[in-house]
Amino acid sequence: TALFLHSDTAHLLGNLAGIFLFAGPVIRISGSGSGPLFLLFAGTGGNLINAGFRGTALLSIGASTAVMGAAGGLAAYQMMRKGPLRRRDRIMPLIAGATLMAFLSHGENTDVWAHVFGSLCGFFAGIFFFPLTTVCRFRLREPMALAITLIILMSAVFAGLMK
Repeated sequence: TALFLHSDTAHLLGNLAGIFLFAGPVIRISGSGSGPLFLLFAGTGGNLINAGFRGTALLSIGASTAVMGAAGGLAAYQMMRKGPLRRRDRIMPLIAGATLMAFLSHGENTDVWAHVFGSLCGFFAGIFFFPLTTVCRFRLREPMALAITLIILMSAVFAGLMK
């Protein structure tokens, strides 16, 4: 998938840093299988929405859509947390996420729309996803979610090799 293609070493290292910063907390919050499934969903969803929005063939590579999806998901998680939070405390994660996206979405070959749609996809998916991870608990949830993620990834690689 486009999430695994990178233009050069700097691009790869930048995305690895983003994954380290944002994917780790998503996986810690949701689980070792559910977290990767969320990242795959947010990254792929952001890329699909970006392609549909553009309506033309485009070259969009890298894991930054998934990284932005993780950041959007974490903003949703913070916003949805239960407890005595004031309105300002619920809105601050949105402002922080938007600021972060603006800060990380510059550069000569940056696909800004992929970042925007990755963030939005992660945010809206996170609104539904994170509450489900606390309600839907059963012993095989994480192994099953990880297996689904790996099956999707292997299918994408296999489909790419068959072309």
